[in-house]
Amino acid sequence: MIEQKVALKLQEMGEAGFKYWYLSNTALLFKVALEDIDWLSKVTHLEKLEKGEVVYLPGEQAERIFILKQGRVRISRLSPEGKQLTLAILEPGTLFGEMALLEEPAYENIAEALDETWLCWIQKADFLYFMQKHPQLNYRIMKLVGRRMCQIESRLEDLVFLSVEQRLSKLIHYLAEEYGQNTAQGTLIGIRLTHEEMGQMINATRPTVSELLQKMQSQNKIRIVKRQILVLPQQIHAA
Repeated sequence: MIEQKVALKLQEMGEAGFKYWYLSNTALLFKVALEDIDWLSKVTHLEKLEKGEVVYLPGEQAERIFILKQGRVRISRLSPEGKQLTLAILEPGTLFGEMALLEEPAYENIAEALDETWLCWIQKADFLYFMQKHPQLNYRIMKLVGRRMCQIESRLEDLVFLSVEQRLSKLIHYLAEEYGQNTAQGTLIGIRLTHEEMGQMINATRPTVSELLQKMQSQNKIRIVKRQILVLPQQIHAA
């Protein structure tokens, strides 16, 4: 489905027109002059990834900045025991690969496509030049980078100090704040995650996540609605 939508847009606009259209509709580039968007689109590359395909690995040269167009990308890290810990699951419109902007020589994490994915990537030198011309963009990106780093540090601390049940409760609270849609019944988490994907975000097994979600339902903290989590009103500020 994603491939068909993107393919139709590409056919309709051509790659150059498609990149310009997409970048001009990206929230991160809000209020950037259209002639500057045009310049950026000319140095932007469009790439399609299949499910499970790797964007980058730890230790690879940090020379590209990425903006997710369609699909989902998982940012993860391997523990000393070799277990994969999910740090973030990115949705369309998200910038990632930000270590390149911090003058780090290499990426620290794993980025991989969770679905069939389309993304735009820009060489580090071109993006830094673009940021120098737009101080307001510089501020937005540094704010985004700082926030993401705090979230990752918090996630790693939780693994040490919180129980699995506490970690799951905190994860649901975070997802409700980040992706929540207010409804009459409560806050519907707009991102769909499997129990296995949630487990990888809190270092828990899929059966454990399933069991804890059932427990939270029995306690009237959440409901599962068409494979999405509905957080009931009294729980929004309880975590």
